[in-house]
Amino acid sequence: MGNLGHAYQSLGDSSKAIEYHMQRLAIAKEVGERAGEGRAYGNLGISYESQEDFSKAIEHHSQGLVIAKEVGDRAREGRAPCPLTLALVTCT
Repeated sequence: MGNLGHAYQSLGDSSKAIEYHMQRLAIAKEVGERAGEGRAYGNLGISYESQEDFSKAIEHHSQGLVIAKEVGDRAREGRAPCPLTLALVTCT
């Protein structure tokens, strides 16, 4: 599901990307895959940024960062502040 979201995002269809990222998020939650849940939140943040819905982008990036810290994903934790900062700067 996540890869389909990325494909639609690349095609400029962020609404369709959000649909697929939401499905990916639901599956990750259902099976208890916290790392996948965190990635889905980050991807949703990117899609919401492209729609200029910065409050939703911030919300989703923040959730992704919290989960990255929980699961010890230091690489994702290090990357998360970049889109989060972009959304915050654009929002204000």
